Amino acid sequence: MQAPHDANAAAAARTPSRGLAAAIALAGALVGTFASIVRGKVTAHVLGPVGVGVSAEVLQIVATAMVPLAMLGGPALVQRVSPSFKRGDHDDVALAYASASTGMAAVTLVATLGATLAARAVFPAPWGAEAWPLVLPAGLATGLLAVALLPSQTLVAMGEIATATRLQVLNALVQMALVCAATWRFGLTGQFVAMLLSALVLMPLGQRLGRRAVPTLSWRFSLRFDPKYGRDALTLGLASMVAGFSAQGAMSVVRLSLEHRGGPALNGQFQAAWAIGSTYFALMLGSLGSYAFPRFAAATDAASLGREVDETARFVLGVVPPAVLLLVGTRDLAVWLLYSSRFGEAAPLLGMLSVADASRAMVWVLLGPLLYRQRLGHFVLSEVYANGVFALAAWLLVPRVGLMGVGWAYAFMQVTTLMIAPFLLRQACGVRVSWRVVAAALGASTMAFAGQWATLRWPASRALVLAVAGLWAWRAGLVTAAWAKLRARLGR
Repeated sequence: MQAPHDANAAAAARTPSRGLAAAIALAGALVGTFASIVRGKVTAHVLGPVGVGVSAEVLQIVATAMVPLAMLGGPALVQRVSPSFKRGDHDDVALAYASASTGMAAVTLVATLGATLAARAVFPAPWGAEAWPLVLPAGLATGLLAVALLPSQTLVAMGEIATATRLQVLNALVQMALVCAATWRFGLTGQFVAMLLSALVLMPLGQRLGRRAVPTLSWRFSLRFDPKYGRDALTLGLASMVAGFSAQGAMSVVRLSLEHRGGPALNGQFQAAWAIGSTYFALMLGSLGSYAFPRFAAATDAASLGREVDETARFVLGVVPPAVLLLVGTRDLAVWLLYSSRFGEAAPLLGMLSVADASRAMVWVLLGPLLYRQRLGHFVLSEVYANGVFALAAWLLVPRVGLMGVGWAYAFMQVTTLMIAPFLLRQACGVRVSWRVVAAALGASTMAFAGQWATLRWPASRALVLAVAGLWAWRAGLVTAAWAKLRARLGR
């Protein structure tokens, strides 16, 4: 067993700074975006808005059934792996990894069966009869892809963010190649069969990358399950599961409202905007979350946690606004690149979702400690409130204003959640956040909304929006950090 002080030194050496974490996330975002462009173009060309809408509803019922997967990975895995690795206890890390993968495989089988039976009963005519059998390969693929990416979660908990990002990039590229080929040849059915094949390909690749990064750890899949890990995951995961079901319930209400308003074609337009926005947000802050959240969990007291939250909030205020403005200014291009001109209705919605994401990023910072510090009651309250507001607002607005009603509902949900987030953080963790932070996030959303409004009325104003985004990124040091990383790579 490695000595604790040696493990701590190695982990510290591998853990990048926030600036480097952002540069790594940016590199992963570029590759992931390329993969999304190719995959989106092929899928949109072959399936069209109706096919994309049907695909989204298949994945929606699968996502709802797979919510329990959240109990076994994510926070539960990070909280077990991070301190064990720092102590040099690689046996415990391997046991946690095996427990998570075994539990996920079992949940995948049960949830896929349940989702398939439910889909046969609830999918509407006329497309439901043809779509419900697709839930079987979609469910298996979703669960096994989560298992395949467990090495990535384990690696980031050990400070191996660069290796974890490589695995995420491989995931994007492998899925791109297989899904595009199968969708082009076999249509909607080929899409889900290719996702399942991608999972089977990625599982050994993830294990191989893990062995290269940390050769002293056993990365093979094994049918071992630690009851203590199960109990801890259940304690922490119940909150994640309630939050997950509330989120999927809100999405089901949104999709049902869109189905009644315009059928699967309108759902396809929504899916285009939602997928682009969600992927962009995840790629923008995913690696940073892997850096920040374990530090939230490891903070020894309220004062140290407050410093971590404050530093992360300052960094997010530098990173997110230019990224949001970039997407607002290029939303039509993004939809055309990722999907096609047949998805033109999605572009204004994508801009509105991006406006809300400027507030969402700060919510992500302020409420993240609730889960990682196991303040589960406050965490569940925040999730149920946010998703309840989203579902209610969408249910009221979509019948009246159509697709853009989802954007207004999402923005209202994020802004109101941001207003209550400092109060929840103070009550749960004893951390006081300056209202200047909230005001800055609201200011960023207001500026993004001004860009959205201006570019809808005067398309030429996109140049000004993009200029502001570039200037903000330069002043925040993002350009300098990315350039330094590139020079270091080229100089090797």
